Amino acid sequence: ALELGGDFLATGHYCRIEKGENFSLLKGSDPGKDQSYFLYTIREAILRKVLFPVGHLLKSEVRAIARRAGLPHHPPHVLSRNDD
Repeated sequence: ALELGGDFLATGHYCRIEKGENFSLLKGSDPGKDQSYFLYTIREAILRKVLFPVGHLLKSEVRAIARRAGLPHHPPHVLSRNDD
């Protein structure tokens, strides 16, 4: 993203960042969907440029937002299935 002129990279991973003097990777708010374990090796310099816009939401909330926004989805049942 930076090489293309962007200031940040946003991902759909379920984790959060604590910003202060140091940046720390935190677990996502949805305990069943947390993905911080997958990204724990990301250096702080990179964390300063990454956004996790869904990390504070539950998966069901993300699906509801997508449904209300009329976002396309594939397969068609994804937005209506139970969270697992």
